[in-house]
Amino acid sequence: MLEDLQRPLDEVQGCKVLERVAEHPDTTEKDIELARQYLDDPNWGAYSLANAFRRKGINVHKDSITRHREKRCPCW
Repeated sequence: MLEDLQRPLDEVQGCKVLERVAEHPDTTEKDIELARQYLDDPNWGAYSLANAFRRKGINVHKDSITRHREKRCPCW
């Protein structure tokens, strides 16, 4: 009976980290690409990366970074 359930398209969300980066008024496409690279870089801890983003005026929680890295993010 429930085999064909699908989420409506308007409920599908994107990556919270990249959304926060894109919301910043000074963000460019290059910044979004750099944010993707930082997310993929294991040398950046989630807490350190969240703090680095915060210093640039982008509020991202470390748990959002961790979810993305663990592929539990809506963008996966």
